[in-house]
Amino acid sequence: MAIKEKDRYTVYLDKENADFVRAFLNDAKIKGGLSGLMDGYLQTMAITLRASGYKPGSSLSYAQVIKFGLKGLTQSPA
Repeated sequence: MAIKEKDRYTVYLDKENADFVRAFLNDAKIKGGLSGLMDGYLQTMAITLRASGYKPGSSLSYAQVIKFGLKGLTQSPA
């Protein structure tokens, strides 16, 4: 995964879990490592939220969060 055009963030992860997943990524020769994996998850979540109609700054109840998730999963992203 190229780091050009990417922002740097600090996240706190459980060491045992992160090391276990990192070992898998290394053994499977998956490019991008842990950063690539996290970026992929974020990209998928952003696509789902956009497809669901979520607008940043909204005040959401737990029920609305579930509805956004279900609606987003049933939409095909453009």
